[in-house]
Amino acid sequence: MFKGKEYCSYDVCVMLAEVGYNESTSHGIVRFKSDYVYDEDENHPESHKTGEVRVYDIYTKNSEVYFDGMYAMPTIYEAARWILDNLYLNITVIRKNGRFSYDVIDFDGKSVLETSNVNDNYEYAYVDGIITAIEEHNKNPHRTCFSMA
Repeated sequence: MFKGKEYCSYDVCVMLAEVGYNESTSHGIVRFKSDYVYDEDENHPESHKTGEVRVYDIYTKNSEVYFDGMYAMPTIYEAARWILDNLYLNITVIRKNGRFSYDVIDFDGKSVLETSNVNDNYEYAYVDGIITAIEEHNKNPHRTCFSMA
C-alpha cells in the first residue's frame, strides 16, 4: 500500500539524484515538462499538464528512466540509510514535548546541525533531516568515513 508521507517528494528525489542516489525503488515520480492530451481526451489517465507531479508504481532507477524527468522515489527510510552509507551523515529524529525535531550527525559524532524547527509529524521531521543532510553534504562533499583502526 502506498503511503505518501513515507516517500520522498519530487524535490527531494531530485536532490538525491544530484548527489548520486541511483538505487532501485518500487516507485518513480515525474514532474511533466509539457502538456499532453491523449487521444483528444483531457480526462484520460495518460493526459497531463505542465508541472503536474505523478507517482508510478514501477521499478525505477535514476540511470534507467522511463519518462523524461522521472526519478527513483525511495521511502524516507531508504533515503536516510543511503545518506548514512554514502554521504556519511546520520539523521536522528527526536521527540520533544510531543513534537519532532532532528539532528544530522557526521561519523565523528559531531552534530552538524540541531534544529529547533519542530514538526507535529515524525515523517516531516525526517524529511527535513534528509534535506539538511544533502545541503550539508553539498557544503562539504569530501566528507569520508573515518577509520576505526
